[in-house]
Formats: sequence, C-alpha cells, structure tokens
Amino acid sequence: MSGWKKLAAASAAGGGGLDVDEVFSTYVYAGNNSSRTITNGIDLAGEGGWVVSKVRDSGEFAETASPDLGTGGKILRWGSTNGVQNDTDSINGFTSSGFTIGGADTGVNAGAYNYVSWTFRKAPKFFDIQTISQVNSTYGLETKSHSLGVNPAFILIKRTDSGGNWFAWHYDGTTVTNNFFNSTQGSSSNNAVQNVTSTTVDVNFNDVGNGQGSQYVMYLFAHNDGDGEFGPDGDQDIIKCGSYTTNSSADASIDLGFEPQWVLFKTVNDTSNWKIVDSMRGLEGKAPSYPYGSFSLSADSSSAEVAQDNIYITPTGFEHVSGFANKTLIYMAIRRGSLFPPESATEVFDIDTWGGASAGNPMFSSGFPVDMSILKGITGTNSVNTARLMQGYGLYADTIGPNVGVSYAMFDYMDGWGDNTANEPNFYSWMWKRAPGYFDVLAYTGTSSSASHTVNHNLGVAPEFVWIKRRDGTSSWRCYHNDGSTERTVYLESTLQGFSNSTLSSVGATSFVVNGGVLDASAEYIMYLFATLPGISKVGGYTGNGSSQTINCGFTSGARFILVKRTDSTGDWYVWDSVRGIVAGNDPYLELNTTDAEVTSTDWVDPDNSGFIVNGTTINASSAEYIFYAVA
Repeated sequence: MSGWKKLAAASAAGGGGLDVDEVFSTYVYAGNNSSRTITNGIDLAGEGGWVVSKVRDSGEFAETASPDLGTGGKILRWGSTNGVQNDTDSINGFTSSGFTIGGADTGVNAGAYNYVSWTFRKAPKFFDIQTISQVNSTYGLETKSHSLGVNPAFILIKRTDSGGNWFAWHYDGTTVTNNFFNSTQGSSSNNAVQNVTSTTVDVNFNDVGNGQGSQYVMYLFAHNDGDGEFGPDGDQDIIKCGSYTTNSSADASIDLGFEPQWVLFKTVNDTSNWKIVDSMRGLEGKAPSYPYGSFSLSADSSSAEVAQDNIYITPTGFEHVSGFANKTLIYMAIRRGSLFPPESATEVFDIDTWGGASAGNPMFSSGFPVDMSILKGITGTNSVNTARLMQGYGLYADTIGPNVGVSYAMFDYMDGWGDNTANEPNFYSWMWKRAPGYFDVLAYTGTSSSASHTVNHNLGVAPEFVWIKRRDGTSSWRCYHNDGSTERTVYLESTLQGFSNSTLSSVGATSFVVNGGVLDASAEYIMYLFATLPGISKVGGYTGNGSSQTINCGFTSGARFILVKRTDSTGDWYVWDSVRGIVAGNDPYLELNTTDAEVTSTDWVDPDNSGFIVNGTTINASSAEYIFYAVA
C-alpha cells in the first residue's frame, strides 16, 4: 500500500478506507513456460483471497486457488465438477503483493498463450472465503459463519474433497436466483443457500450434501448500496449485484453509480454461459459504427475468448445492447480503480519511442496500464490519438474526420500499449493513465443536436481542460479550457484563436453540461478530461512578455511534457517533451494540429524545476495570451 493509502486507511478522523486496487485486480500476461511471480498489488499472504486464472486464446477451464485450500498447487477448476486437484505447475503460492506460478501449466502459463487473472482479496463489505463441512450425519440446514460484515449478494459453494457441482446463489435486492456455476442452464430449483445474514449463511445439505464430514469452500461477495466503506473518505461503493431485462428495441442501461472494470453476467430465463468482461482485455465505450464491444470469457466453459459487442461501458455503469427480447440477466460488477490520486507523475504519465520489431510487446512501454495515447512521428505524420475505450481504432488530432482503424492499438498490457505489428520508426508515444484529480476518459452518446446535455464523469474534481471529439462522423476537436481566470473554447486541429466559452457550463467534480449545438443526436463521442494536480500536472495560462519568463507549475523537477497554444491570435499547438529534449539549448518541438516534421532549430523553452521557461516571440509575444498543459 502506498504512503497516501496507508495514511487514509489508518486515519480514524478522515474515515479513510481501502482502495479498489488493494482488494481486486485484473492482470493480463503472456505465458512463459517457467516459474514466475505475478505482482498485482494484492496482499494474499497476509489478508487472504482468491485467484482465478484463465487462458484467453485456447480452450481450458479457469484454474482457481486460495490460501484457504493450501499452497503447493492445490486448485479448483471453474466449469469442472472435480474436487481439489494437485498441480505444482499451476498457482502454487501467495505473496504480500500477488501470487506465484510453478511452471508451464497450460491453464495458467504455457508459452504459446495469453492469460488473464482475477484476484479478490478478503475485505469487509467486499469478499470473503470460508471453508466449511457437513457436520451432521443427516442432511438438512447447517448454519455457517462468515466475515463479510453485510448480507452477501452472491455466493458460490464447491465441494473440495470430492466431485460436485458449483452452486451459485444470487440476490438482486428483490429476487433470489439459484444456479449451477458449471452449467449454462437457466434458473435452478436448488436451494443450497438460505437464511442469509451479515454473519451467517444456512447451507442446505439436502442439495449440496454428500455425507457427514464432506468438505466445501464458500465464496461470498457483497453488494454496496450507499454503504460502502472504500476510498479516501471511506464512503465509496465498489461492488454491485443486480439484474436487468433486455428487449429488442432499446439498450438496457444499468446505473451502478460508478464505472465498472469487471462484470459477470448470465441470463436466468434461458440457457447461456456465465460471461465475464473486463477493462484490461477490452470493455469499451459504445460506438455503433466501430463495434469492438467487449472481449468475453465464459466462467463455466473451456472456450477461448471471443469478441462481442453486447456490453459497453458508461461513466456510471454499463449498457447491454438491444437485439434480443425479454431476457432477464443477473450480474455482479466491480468498480474501476483507483479511488486515490496518484502520488507521482511517473505512475500516470510516460513517454516512449518505438523500439523496433524485435522489441516485442507492448509496442510502447510505460510501466502502467495505458488509458490514452497520442502517437506522433518526428519525420512528419498525423497525430494519432487512441484510447482503451476505443480499442482497435484511433482519431487524428490534426483533422476533423471520424475514427480510423488502428489495428495495433490494443491496450491489454500491464505496462504499455500496442501490438508490435506495425513499422513505426521515429514514432513517440505520450501516454496517460486515468486517475482521480488528474485525467479521465469517457465515451458518450449525444441525445440532441440543440439541447444541452449533462454528462457524468469520474475525475473527482472540476476539469480545467476538456477535449471532445465525435467518433462516428466529421466534427472539430472542440476543447474547453479554464486557466483559472478565463473560460474559453479552442479547436485542437486548428490554428484559430480561442473564443468565449460556448462548450461547457456547470463544470463540477462529477458532471458538466455540454451546451446545445456541441453534440449531435445519437452520435458517439470520446472525451478527455485534464486537471491540475499539485506537483503532477498543471493546466494554466500566461501573458507573453516578449523575452523570457518562468511558468511556475508547482513542480520540483521540471516538466516532462509541455503543450502550448496562443489564444488571442492564430497559433499552432506546440509540444515539447523531456525524452526528445527540454534543455538549455535548442529544444525539438512537434505540432499536434499539423503533419509537419519535428523542428530542432529553436530554443523556445528551457527547463526550470518549478515548471518550464518560455522564450522569444512565438510562444511569448508581448501581451499575447497563451494556454498550456504540463506534466511533471
């Protein structure tokens, strides 16, 4: 746990709680045929929990393990009725920050395949595991204790010492649904779970029992309903269980009150698999013309991952697209993290250049999962913008055109982005990760071409710089900028001067209003939200003095990324970065709004620990007005 999170979690006065990233992880990796440690930040050795690992591109049941079952390769397989199996090449140990894999097990680490692991840590109001046994010699109800601290909303029970079904119990706040977790059938008549309370569960051994002394494991998941105790103030919900019904003419919209990173769902009035989508493999924003949708794996099947367009992300939940009528589905959803602001700019911003075809994946390295990138070649190319929420597609920041296919724009990496299949010499990638108070991305569907729209976001503070671009048609990159004294509108693809703000109003920490005429009805948009986070990023403006001046951003080691635009007259969008050079001499710059090659013969910026220095008359003309965005 970071220093910030330790302080918040320990602060009784502030009521700080755990972060999402401390209790849940989706981790993607490529198999390597040898023993390894997966470091995902989850304390399994000290706190306990559950790891599920599934191969994405081959047919294998998911393998699950937990300290409660023991170390040394004791696993249960989703979709299989077998009891605990011993496989030392599989998940075989647990650490304070993840888990270990023994070797070349096909289910978790074969060199030819790609994998995903989901890790759930034990925590009140989130998740618990209990090992139980049938005590009585006769079948019937037996009361078993748990430590969830609230009534569970989703429970799985599996026999461990012999074969048996995976029993699933789900409560959506109104209706109890019983299922088998290893079956595609609809709602079942089994009553394995009854009389659920915040401390106990009655297990009906008439349904699950195999005789006195039979051993089981029970997994219990919470449902937060305004009573979650997570985040800096200990008041955030991070897990929801519920149900919804689809129809053939309209999308089902599920309001969770937060943006999910992981969703498990299943129909209960029809046969279907238990499907899982997550944001690391591809849980995208809606765009009908470019329907990558989501990449789904089945918990009850050995099938490989499939691309589907049925689930799309929203800032407050998800949508299930129309196409089939009268299907009732149950779900469990987990919130996207982190809930805490970053403590260092290196956690959320990086710059990398293409390392060549032999460098392997990811194409561009960052040290963190990337949510948005701007890609630019120094020899003269389009400025390619792409993001996790529009995986497989991109937008040109220097044009007004719609999405274009970018086949290598894949984001299923823990430490960068891009499948290294393109020949991109001399290309640089500026990379951002979403984080509270710093940067956010959202996908949005317009509802009217003239009326104002309220748009929810997850930045946690009022954004000061917002880029809005239509994805499925032609439109300008319309940008809102607030330097602390002036709100204005500018166009990212243009040299045009700024003008009085007509883009956003009522700009707040959780929503803003997009003014009439900005969004077209039923059109699909991507929005990028930037903010000032002390010591990490700065959105601002300055008045030129015709010579030289220091732009104090509140940094301690200078800026690594600088974007400057003149607003009282025409001017390009100039970009400098520390990898290409922010030095005392000439500093190479690129322009976001053109396809021009890099210029290396000017000294318009210089380094300064507090931010940067501007020189000359192009970005520092006397009495001229400029806006900027910088990252430390």
